[in-house]
Amino acid sequence: MDIKQKLLDGVNVVEVSQLIAAPLCGLTLADLGASVTKVESPHGDYTRTWAKPGAESAIFHMLNRGKRSVVLDPRLPGHRVHAREMVMQADVVIENLGDAMAHTYGVDYADISDVRPKLIWCSISGLGRGRGGRAIDMTLQASMGNVGADRRARPPAAARSDALRRHRNRYVRRAIGARRHS
Repeated sequence: MDIKQKLLDGVNVVEVSQLIAAPLCGLTLADLGASVTKVESPHGDYTRTWAKPGAESAIFHMLNRGKRSVVLDPRLPGHRVHAREMVMQADVVIENLGDAMAHTYGVDYADISDVRPKLIWCSISGLGRGRGGRAIDMTLQASMGNVGADRRARPPAAARSDALRRHRNRYVRRAIGARRHS
């Protein structure tokens, strides 16, 4: 391998996501050399608004650096077709929309897997797909009994660690790498 070549050079990733978990996974793959295209609705990623009015947030820019961005309006049939074409050409799909991915963009792993058996589909959800669906870090910490674990905190507070995200993304990165090389 050439010293300038990265591990995932030539890997095409389509990321359809919001917030932090899936964009962090996409960022990790981009840092390893993958070509990542982030698909957003016209409303944009929620993290864009985590700033002063009229500005985009630093966390949005941090999580999406090194990615191309495409705005697709799922209400327009032509955009739904384009989303499907992008997925059909991808090596990896990362999404955290759960069942909404099929309803929103008309694309689902069950529909694509027969035609593209080597496609890696990474669906990130807080509580498991079909088991309560999406969740944010605070929800997960509360469901695991982590909120209030520090008895000194009043009122009970969540841990100030992003350990859950870091561990999840470490395993996702390894799983995608292993599946790609199998």
